[in-house]
Amino acid sequence: MLELRNPRLRRSERRRLNYWKSGFKLMLLLFGMSGAQTAPAAGVEEKSGLSLVASTSFIGELCETLAGDDAHIRVLMSRGVNPHSYQPSPGDLAAIEDADLVFVNGLGLEHQLRNVLPDDVRLIDISKDVDALTAHDDHDDEHGGFNPHLWFSPRNMMAAIRIMRDSLSNVDPENNEIYRAREEEYSQRLGLLDARIREATMELDEESRRLVTDHPFMDYYARDYDFEIVGHIVDSISDQAEPSALEISKLVNLLREEDIGAIFIGDSAGRAMKSLAETVVVESGRNIRIVELLSGSLAPIGRRGSNYFDFIIYNTELIVEAIGGE
Repeated sequence: MLELRNPRLRRSERRRLNYWKSGFKLMLLLFGMSGAQTAPAAGVEEKSGLSLVASTSFIGELCETLAGDDAHIRVLMSRGVNPHSYQPSPGDLAAIEDADLVFVNGLGLEHQLRNVLPDDVRLIDISKDVDALTAHDDHDDEHGGFNPHLWFSPRNMMAAIRIMRDSLSNVDPENNEIYRAREEEYSQRLGLLDARIREATMELDEESRRLVTDHPFMDYYARDYDFEIVGHIVDSISDQAEPSALEISKLVNLLREEDIGAIFIGDSAGRAMKSLAETVVVESGRNIRIVELLSGSLAPIGRRGSNYFDFIIYNTELIVEAIGGE
C-alpha cells in the first residue's frame, strides 16, 4: 500500500489559506448570519399567505426565502433533529394534510412518512432534478438506493430552489414574479458560494483529499470539490446503523496503512458514533483527529451554521484546518 506523507502547508500556502479564511469572513458579511430570508423585490408586496410544510431545516430556509413573512411555514425536522431518527408527530401529520404544499428532500430521507400519510397528499420532491449519487448500503433499503444528503452541495440546492419556485408559482401564479426574483437572487449567492468553496479547497494537497467519515454524509461535497471518501465507520446511509465487526476491522486496517489525518463525524450522529470513532483511532495506533461537522440540520439561531451559507462555510473551515496542517 502506498505510504502517504502527512500533509503540511508551505509558507506561501499558509498565506493563501489565511487569505481564503479572510474571504470567508467577508462572505459572512455579505450573506448575513441572522437568518436566511431574502429581501423582497423593490416595489413588490408580499401577499402569499400560503401554508407550507418543509421536511428539513434546509428546505425551511428555502421556503422562507421564496415565500417571505406572510407564508405559514412548518418545519418537520427542526434544528438539531437527526433526520435519520425522525418520527412524525400527530401535529406534523395534521400540518401536512392542511398544507398548500409539502416540500420533501426525497431520495428516501423521509421514509418514515411512507405508511402514515393519506394517498391524496402531494409531496413535492426537491431532489428530482438533482444528479443523485448511488448508495452502496448493505444495512437497509429504506432510501431507495440513493444518497439523500444532497444539502452538502450548493449546486444541488440551486436545482432544489428551482423546483420549489415552480411549485409555488403553480399554486400562487399572481406572485410568480416575486418567486422568480427571489429564486434568481438566492441562486446567484449559491453560485458565489460554490465558487469560493472551490477556490478555498483547490490548494490542498491531492494526497490530503482522502477522507474518512462516520457514514456517507459528505459524498456530495466530496464529488463537487474533488475529495475522495476512502472509508466509513459504518457503510450505511443512516448514521443509526451499527457497523459489523468486519467493517470496524477493515477501517482500523485502512487507518494503519494510509496516512489519514482526521475522521469526520456528523454532529447529529450522537455519542455512540463518536465512541466508535474513538475506538477505531485507538485500535489503529495512529494520531488521528476526530472532527465534528454540522450534518443533519442547520445550527440553532445564533451559532455558526445557522443559515445554509454559513453551514457550508463553517464545515469547509473545519475540513481545511483538519487536513491542511494549520
